[in-house]
Amino acid sequence: MFIITLILKKKSLNSSYNNLPGITGLVIGIALFLIGFLIVRGFEGAAYGLFTAPILIISIQAIILGNRSRSLSWI
Repeated sequence: MFIITLILKKKSLNSSYNNLPGITGLVIGIALFLIGFLIVRGFEGAAYGLFTAPILIISIQAIILGNRSRSLSWI
């Protein structure tokens, strides 16, 4: 997600395009968490929860990276 966000950011597109990978990751992460919590129960459901936590964290970081202004960016 970071690489796609950086590529879109360097092309200087609209900020909504920069946020697209992060938003997609958030939707996928929330959907997987809900599947693991509501449908799959037990150890497999916990595995879905452990799998989705890094996806959600990375997607939030990608959204923050996509919203940074070019002059204040460290990249």
